[in-house]
Amino acid sequence: PGTYTHDTGEVVFMLGKNIILQSTVLHGAVIDGQGTRRGITCTQGEPASTLISGFVIQNCHTGGGGGGFLISFSSPTISNCKILNNSANTGGGVQAEYCNSTWIDCEFQGNSVNTDGGGAFIKNECDIAMTGCTFTGNSGGYDGGAIRVLENSSLDISASIFEGNSVTGGNGRGGAIQVQNTSTLNAALCSFNNNQSAANGGAIEINGNNNVTLTDCSLDTPTNRCIHISHSNFSKVFIKS
Repeated sequence: PGTYTHDTGEVVFMLGKNIILQSTVLHGAVIDGQGTRRGITCTQGEPASTLISGFVIQNCHTGGGGGGFLISFSSPTISNCKILNNSANTGGGVQAEYCNSTWIDCEFQGNSVNTDGGGAFIKNECDIAMTGCTFTGNSGGYDGGAIRVLENSSLDISASIFEGNSVTGGNGRGGAIQVQNTSTLNAALCSFNNNQSAANGGAIEINGNNNVTLTDCSLDTPTNRCIHISHSNFSKVFIKS
């Protein structure tokens, strides 16, 4: 337990290690970017057996992508982490690209971006699986208050909660999730409550030709079309119960 930071770059650079990095006390170890640096970087081919578990990642910042986490060309497993009050241009909590990564029982709260993906920005042929996660009070300037999924990427998410996320820019889309450019969203047993967008898709906005399946999800949003589909000739959207 304790609070950990660094004076340059990121607080933790995983260097491709196949290791378990775990707080001995759940949420007792804090990675604090002090508003000036990224939290954790995984860009050296970390495998799925690389586990990061039990940390609080907070107050991290980058002018680029991925305030709390940057995951690229890697496949780490993240569990029982709290990703709080981080900021970036894109992907306030996490930016993930060219990767496969699994997230279990993680909390994304109060993360923010100038543009896309307040909680998470998933792009460039990236496949993410999430279960038991919560996204509350995350915000974006343009697309995806909680999550943006872009460019042949996929998000499979289950038993998760989206509460009070928003996009605030004048053309902002997808208060909770925005999906675009031949991407896939599979959401099951998720709840979407009081998420807001400045333009369209208070809960979910689907732009372009994508595949979206919502199974046993609840959606309650106060403004701007709970689910909005735009610029699409071939999107497939299934709502099941």
